[in-house]
Amino acid sequence: MKLAHERQVELLRLQDLETEVIQVRRRIRSSPAVQRVDQLEQKIQDLKAELVRTRTESEDLARAIRRAEEDVGRLRERKRHDEKMLDSGVSAKVQRELAHESQALDRRIKDMEDAELELLEDQENSTKKMEDLKADLSTTEEQRGVAEEDRDSELAELTQQRNDLEAQVQGITGGLEPEVLARYQSSRNATGVAAAKLANGQCFGCRLSLPPGTAAELENKPLDELENCEECGCLLVRGV
Repeated sequence: MKLAHERQVELLRLQDLETEVIQVRRRIRSSPAVQRVDQLEQKIQDLKAELVRTRTESEDLARAIRRAEEDVGRLRERKRHDEKMLDSGVSAKVQRELAHESQALDRRIKDMEDAELELLEDQENSTKKMEDLKADLSTTEEQRGVAEEDRDSELAELTQQRNDLEAQVQGITGGLEPEVLARYQSSRNATGVAAAKLANGQCFGCRLSLPPGTAAELENKPLDELENCEECGCLLVRGV
């Protein structure tokens, strides 16, 4: 294909612009500000999930404590009933049975009160954990707000850069003949390079030196002849 040398130079400019667009897009994706917001958002979700688990645990403990209090209350009521019977004057046999039962009730009440104390301690720890989680969540949400402002500020600049570059790309591609643009796009190599300069026998698209005979043949051709690199396939622009 023949293409005026100055138009071939435009292809190099187009390639440079497209490379810059890719770099800016990569900077947007890998922006520390974006990653910081993502990290804080993940931490917030983790804290919320842990807060739900802790709140559920605290509610379970509260129910267990209420059951324990009710059980202890029933046992104490039974002990009071036995004591009344003893005071009412019963036979010696019944007195022994009631005394034995009273001792058993005392042991059960003591065990259940100890268990209740453990439950109360666990609930206290759970409540403290919830308070810490809420404080951590509030702090993290504030940090996310600041990070989002930083991200938006940084991305606004990068997005403007990308838009400006894409507008320049569109300006060049819009002025290319369809067959030239198709040739340019079909010549893009595996590394994303569609056009590169040829200098001193080296293709700047793949950074490989062409065989001396091939390089000499290309250098001797008219500059308006648009050729491809036989190594990587990209268009070669000479004389620049």
